[in-house]
Amino acid sequence: MARPKEKVSDKVDLKEIERLAGLGLTDVEIGYVLDLTEQTINNYKKDNEFFLALKRGKEKADLRVTESLYKKACDGDTTAMIFWLKNRKSKDWRDK
Repeated sequence: MARPKEKVSDKVDLKEIERLAGLGLTDVEIGYVLDLTEQTINNYKKDNEFFLALKRGKEKADLRVTESLYKKACDGDTTAMIFWLKNRKSKDWRDK
């Protein structure tokens, strides 16, 4: 009789994956912290629960940066304004 397939969540703490990704760590950095190779991280991404935990964490980090950029643009930071407009309204604000 075959042994049941071991799940990724049995090998790593998915909440820790989400937390580390939420701090802005890259996949390689997460692997370093958890003593996993980049290839192992890539293999684990094939597991939907792992992939979603990683994605949720990265989305949290991206949201914090987005909010910070928006606040700086609204506070009059010209560089933040230009960056925002070139990315959000590129049709009207691209360099020509």
